[in-house]
Amino acid sequence: MYYGISALIAMVRSGLDLVHILAVAFFVLSNYLIGKFVLPFYRKAAEDSKLTRKHVIKTRILKIEKEFLSDMGMRYVVYTDLTPPIISTYNVLIFKQIDYTKLVEGQMIEIHAVDLDCKRILSIQF
Repeated sequence: MYYGISALIAMVRSGLDLVHILAVAFFVLSNYLIGKFVLPFYRKAAEDSKLTRKHVIKTRILKIEKEFLSDMGMRYVVYTDLTPPIISTYNVLIFKQIDYTKLVEGQMIEIHAVDLDCKRILSIQF
């Protein structure tokens, strides 16, 4: 820690140029953006994985729709008999243990979710 402070003091004393200012601005901005957008997802995922009251919903796949989106790739919409449609690009699947290409209509699956409306899905298992 002491070496970092002395290096910062030496940099200020030697005079700041545009490269130093841009490097410090990039460092501060990247840390801010990571803290604002990346870390909250992982904090929420850690909290959800430690929950003791999770909902396990056993259901049957009624229909699977595939759609190619130019900005996100393949999107799968899985219709089941008990839950709202599971949209691969919308529903949060924290532990991705399933490959949507291996799902078939009529197959029984287990949905492990935090809430009953399946907006935050922990995992889907065969």
